[in-house]
Amino acid sequence: MAKTYKVIVKAGNEQNQTIDVRQGAGDSGQPVRIKAQAGAKYQLQEGQRNHQNAPDFVKVRRQGKNLLITFEGETQPSLIIEDYYEVMPEGYNAVVGQAENGNFYEYIPEDPKASGLIPMLGDGAQAVSVALGGAEVSGAGAALGVLAFSPLLGLLGLGAAGGAAYLANRDKTTAAPVNNVKTALVIDPISGDNLITMAEGGVANYTVTGKVTGAFKEGDEVTLKLGDKTYKPRVLADGSFSQVVPMADLKADTDTKIEGSVTGTGGDTATAAQDYQVETEATAGKTTALLLDPITPDNLISAAENSGNINVTGKVTGKFAAGDTVTLTVNDKPFTGTVNAQGVFTIPVPAAELMADRDSIVDARITGTGGTTANALQDYGVGSNGDRNGELDLTAPTIAITSSKTQLLVGETATLTFTLSEASTDFVKEDITVVGGTLSNFQKSTTNPLVYTATFTATANATSAAVVVSSGRFSDANGNMNEDGSDANNGLSMKVNCTTDGNNNGNNTGDTSTYVGITSPGQGGTAGVITGTGEPGAVVTVRDVNNNIIGSTTVSATGAWSLTPTGPVATGTISASARDTNGNTANATGSNGSGGGDRNNSSFSTIRMDAASDTGQDT
Repeated sequence: MAKTYKVIVKAGNEQNQTIDVRQGAGDSGQPVRIKAQAGAKYQLQEGQRNHQNAPDFVKVRRQGKNLLITFEGETQPSLIIEDYYEVMPEGYNAVVGQAENGNFYEYIPEDPKASGLIPMLGDGAQAVSVALGGAEVSGAGAALGVLAFSPLLGLLGLGAAGGAAYLANRDKTTAAPVNNVKTALVIDPISGDNLITMAEGGVANYTVTGKVTGAFKEGDEVTLKLGDKTYKPRVLADGSFSQVVPMADLKADTDTKIEGSVTGTGGDTATAAQDYQVETEATAGKTTALLLDPITPDNLISAAENSGNINVTGKVTGKFAAGDTVTLTVNDKPFTGTVNAQGVFTIPVPAAELMADRDSIVDARITGTGGTTANALQDYGVGSNGDRNGELDLTAPTIAITSSKTQLLVGETATLTFTLSEASTDFVKEDITVVGGTLSNFQKSTTNPLVYTATFTATANATSAAVVVSSGRFSDANGNMNEDGSDANNGLSMKVNCTTDGNNNGNNTGDTSTYVGITSPGQGGTAGVITGTGEPGAVVTVRDVNNNIIGSTTVSATGAWSLTPTGPVATGTISASARDTNGNTANATGSNGSGGGDRNNSSFSTIRMDAASDTGQDT
């Protein structure tokens, strides 16, 4: 039997509107359409469940200005909220539901990526599965915990620690390799000299060869692209690889270029290419070809090689004359040299220029006397990011963000400070993700190269905001990308557009949420300290697996709390409940099992809505 759903539109003091949605309405071409109302909440209910509970999950997608919602068992959306992305405040998540505990929560993406948040869905992107906060995510095998109730990007009530944890989990999918070890790839010149002569072009097949150096493992896959065809040879134990390709494909390729890539096990992704020439009857004996040797013996610039000059070598074949000039382009600068009678050339290039080159590719060009113009290129790696003292620098930089204010009154701004652990030349404003506001006056300190500042201005009608710098956004002097995925200080949040009590005391009477998290649940059977995070000033009460109170404490101004039990705590799941000064409540759980304590770090952000009367008025 098809399910029925309800959508309760709660628009402040106005009369709530309840709309029925039949499962499969979208599949039958009759979806329910609702006109979006700025600032309204859209509470989902599943008709067959008790106590007006919400469906555990739905799928959401953005199409133009509209938000499309697909329910369980459907292939097409049965609910369309029209003009959602036109009228809703930036960063505002209007889709909520009531959990079994009676509280209301937002729908949060099951896959922890900011792009899956309803306010940040891309127009025309694939549908994203979102779950009601606190539910076990199907297929993930674990409770959402901090992801579901994350104050930072939940966008109804933001909390610094919980939001940073959300973004840390998100960053794990894109972070750079932990050790930052490099991989390099070389494709040998086609036909040995990058010139397929008439005689060489008469064979049926040609074997493309090359080598992987640096970090790799036997069996790693190299991807070769030739025209519209792709080949995938495997790397041998010595790093070499080979691939038989039809000679006809080499001759037919319009740009006469073969390109390759490999992701080395334990390393990173490397690319390479060879630009070759093909003789025809009309050009036989008149074609010039060019090749570049690997930049170093292993095509990786090591710590011992990254100072002074590096001799870039190569050879010209086909039609040319001694004294012809080869021009290299490195870091957007030209370097020239002449060829000898055998076509060989050597051009010294400062190692600093090679290390500073943005794409780590040397481009070469020559016009042979009596011949043609030929191009060549050689990819290389800056191996293991060695510093100039000859020691390997594998340490990734990190960033910490602080704000001059934790909450903003209407019309106020906050000064944000970004402190890097190492100097960087490529940290820019665009590396910063901002939700619920904008940044201006971004600038580097004139006295401390590690410090940057910016002015934060909240978006009109926003109630909360978040700022974060994810992993892989900037690098240090040795090319190590920042790794902030496991940090708690690479993101922060602020409550914005708070009201005052008439004396400008900023009581935040518009506050409708709080948060709490457990960072260390202690160890069962001991009196080990229990720690966590929460809204400054909130009172946190901790209970053991039997619901006995272990103790209470108050969250410090830094957003941290700590509790030392008076005696051994029973082994099992402990819980923390928080209540802030405005009466908002939140809960978190964590296991203090024999494994030393598995932190769940669940952080609940409660939407205070009147469930009993269903008036939709915030209390």
